[in-house]
Amino acid sequence: MPMDSSSVVIDRKSGIPLSEQIAKAFRGEILCGGMSLGEKIPSIRRMSEILKVSVKTVRTAYAHLALEGWLHNVPRIGFMVKTPDVPPLKGGVLVVLVDAGYYNITVAAQIQKKFEGEGLCVSYVVLTRDEAGNYDHHSLDIALARSPDIVFSFSSCDDVIDRIVYAERKYVYVVHGNEPCRNDRLCLGTVRISDKAASEGLVRAFGSLGGSADIWCVSFASDHDAIVRALKRNFGAVVNIKVQCDWVLGRNEAIRYAAYVEFLQRLKEVRAGRASMPSAIVFLDDYLAQGAFLAFFATGNGVPRGVRLVVWVNNGNSIVFDGMYERLAMDPKSHGLAVAGFLLERLSGKGRGKTLTLGPRYVAKDGNMKRGTEK
Repeated sequence: MPMDSSSVVIDRKSGIPLSEQIAKAFRGEILCGGMSLGEKIPSIRRMSEILKVSVKTVRTAYAHLALEGWLHNVPRIGFMVKTPDVPPLKGGVLVVLVDAGYYNITVAAQIQKKFEGEGLCVSYVVLTRDEAGNYDHHSLDIALARSPDIVFSFSSCDDVIDRIVYAERKYVYVVHGNEPCRNDRLCLGTVRISDKAASEGLVRAFGSLGGSADIWCVSFASDHDAIVRALKRNFGAVVNIKVQCDWVLGRNEAIRYAAYVEFLQRLKEVRAGRASMPSAIVFLDDYLAQGAFLAFFATGNGVPRGVRLVVWVNNGNSIVFDGMYERLAMDPKSHGLAVAGFLLERLSGKGRGKTLTLGPRYVAKDGNMKRGTEK
């Protein structure tokens, strides 16, 4: 199918180099069947005229595509379409990472260790987002072309899972809280990150505060509403503070800044006598805690005395104020081994459609795990 000028759309205001936009458009056309194997594409000069860009820009785009294996330059003919040479990943697992943070990377490392111990292959792909927040699927499509026996995705986003299904790959994926599960023929199971154990651990830990205790529960989404409900069932005044994030700043910086602004305002109200500090504050993300701690120190008073601070820690010891707070701690090493075993069972055909439930456990200031808080 000959390629026309409408197949390549560039945005001169996006900030993304034009050569990258052109290369991305070609990859998309090849992957969706818009261009056939062996098809001749417009010459560098002709494409520069079509798109009204420099010859150098198109030459750079074509060079990248040739280096990646999408095009090859035939003497006296020009550039023609080919498909990248990707070795198969038969007998193994493809791990789709959407956040290269400590927790995800550690879980993935445990999966790799377990699979390689069984003589199986493991490959990874890290999904990145563009300025509009959309995933760049090129790397995922290339990885799926290796025909892995099973795909484990940290993402539950429809646009990611749909591409896995379109590639006819069996998969297991991660969901959070009460997020509904997919029920298609290729889904072999679900890993659910649940806060039930965290809720139980918090209720036990806060028991000494008494039923009339006032608690602030700080979040930026509804993923952890079960924790709020559990606290409200057992204690008096539980305030659910949901901060509003400006995601243009990037995830972590947006959460940190939103919490900083929120707590500056609340501390201002406390100083004015219009509010009082609670008995405990529960931060359902470690970056929320970082922003609040910055606000505490910005006022010159530091972390308030007599207030119990509990932080959901996702990324190891990512908070510098260690020893000042209790934790809802994820255990990526044990979770990774559990996920690896779950995937191996799915590969063997056992327990199709089952759910593996994981979650954080409560950790006191002294580092002691409270028994029975991890399911």
